[in-house]
Amino acid sequence: MIARILKDHGVRYVFGIPAGHVWAIDTGFHEQGIKRIHMRHQQSAAFAADAYARCTLSPGVCFGTAGMGITDSVTGMNQAWLANSPVIGLFGMHHWDGGRRGVLQEAYPGRILDSVTKSSVEIDDGNLIPLHLHRAFRDCMAFPGGPVALSFTMGALGPMVRGEKALLGDMAPGEAAAPAPSAGDPESVRRVAEMIVRAKKPVVVAGDGVYWARAGDELKGFVELAQAPLHMRRSARGCVPETHPLAFGGAYRSDVWRDADLVVIVGLRLGWLEWYGLPPAWPPDARRVIVHESATDGWSPLPTDAFILGNPRLVLRQLTDAVQAVVKEIPPDRREWLSHLKGCQDNWEAALAEDEEELEGKQPMHPWLLAREMASSLAPDATVVLDSFLGSTYLTDRIKATFPGQLLDSGEAGNFGHGVGMGIGAQLARPGKQVVVLMGDAGMGIAGGDIETAVRYGLPIIYVVCNTDSWFAGVDAWFEGQVDSWRMLPGIRYDRMYETLGCHVEHVTRARDVAPALHRAQGSGRTAVINVPVDGRIMPPWFEALAYRIGVIAHQLDIMKIPEPMRSYLLKGRTPEIDKALEAVGIGRSTPRGRVLTHDLVKCW
Repeated sequence: MIARILKDHGVRYVFGIPAGHVWAIDTGFHEQGIKRIHMRHQQSAAFAADAYARCTLSPGVCFGTAGMGITDSVTGMNQAWLANSPVIGLFGMHHWDGGRRGVLQEAYPGRILDSVTKSSVEIDDGNLIPLHLHRAFRDCMAFPGGPVALSFTMGALGPMVRGEKALLGDMAPGEAAAPAPSAGDPESVRRVAEMIVRAKKPVVVAGDGVYWARAGDELKGFVELAQAPLHMRRSARGCVPETHPLAFGGAYRSDVWRDADLVVIVGLRLGWLEWYGLPPAWPPDARRVIVHESATDGWSPLPTDAFILGNPRLVLRQLTDAVQAVVKEIPPDRREWLSHLKGCQDNWEAALAEDEEELEGKQPMHPWLLAREMASSLAPDATVVLDSFLGSTYLTDRIKATFPGQLLDSGEAGNFGHGVGMGIGAQLARPGKQVVVLMGDAGMGIAGGDIETAVRYGLPIIYVVCNTDSWFAGVDAWFEGQVDSWRMLPGIRYDRMYETLGCHVEHVTRARDVAPALHRAQGSGRTAVINVPVDGRIMPPWFEALAYRIGVIAHQLDIMKIPEPMRSYLLKGRTPEIDKALEAVGIGRSTPRGRVLTHDLVKCW
């Protein structure tokens, strides 16, 4: 019955590990022709379901047995929860009458999973399964999307006591209409349209909500009409190709928008990765407009001039029509503002080229060069999974996404090891397309066993290992003399480890050899592991994430180039002395929108 309902909803793959409490479900998968992807770890099963859901914009399904099957899946379910990814988790559970009596694999999934799912339901009566399973498909997709967990006792998965006529809620998926998306308040749309046209220096920021609403075409039409620079975050990257002249990247975003007078934020939750929308990462004096489908997720404790509650695709259509009407009366002149955008892009690229000359040929390789070579070698339709603490901070800035959902990451979950399972889910969701996963040492140690899963199912996924010999690259230096080392065994050859499984393997030590290795890996048609030793002493570009734009340094290729007092802050952390030095160069001035880090540091340098 469970598998039949999944099949009716279009489920083709499920990810998990069969075991005693869920053998009945596993049998159903086989009978209904649903392909069960047998993973090596249930954590990776949830990650695979998450990637599949994000890539297909439809539910991804994972399953696990009682006890450890539930607890092993928590990390992946939490990632899906924070990413609004529609994952359905199916779990086994002990007999209720065995609770607190030493029953095998006793655990209570409702309590365990409640904080990382939209709902977690424990079912003891098999006749209730259709009701809750159909509802799970609806709830996981209803905005904001997110995971739903159903757990079945051994009694629920046993023989049907009252026969199929007693099944509650058993209907074809099309019999119950899905909730229709809502447009925005017309008066608010009209007022915001006038704000956009009258603004001298507007910018538009798009988030995950644009991706889930499939609003890429509407976003493109809107920014082109408004002639407003566009910055895209997370899954929204590529909703408008980042090669578009109005698009600008994260590495130099504060250069572009520091003087903006209006920021239109569409479908983006202003969480920690966005520094809560605060300066210096965000424009200190700009007015804010929020467009979001959720009044709760869209809210943040910041001054906001307008909040349009509605589906981004519909609201963007409304705004486009409204702006079109206003433009006829007040045609905006954006030439100077767009010239500023172009200048920021050109300065960043020029600074990169200059800094890269100093790094060419150095051993071990700088992670920026690995990122540069990877980005230049990707297929146009490649899916990229970011799972390297050091390498991802460089690769994300080097890639120009060309389609929605091209980049997958752990987001606010901040995981390690998610890339192995997500690569599997992405390849099954986009069969035959190039899937490249940038791994780190930590992620390989946590989840490398499931590379065997990719090999077993013949999945052509390329795992590139940014090999730093350390858990956190560069952080050893930050805590030197304060803690024991975080380093791994030196020189681990991950390529040799996975060659024994039948992977296509490469060991690359020079930047110029990265692209040929990627081409050979793709041409092999097999699961591939490319081991790339990089300089593990490099500090991740912290100041870039904080949007500290210092002179012409386009990114942190050499921490010793960063002027004081920022260099001491990065190397030593915050101390009373460093705080005082930062304040002396302008950090902490007050503005009408709060206390911020100023850009006077540039002048100081």
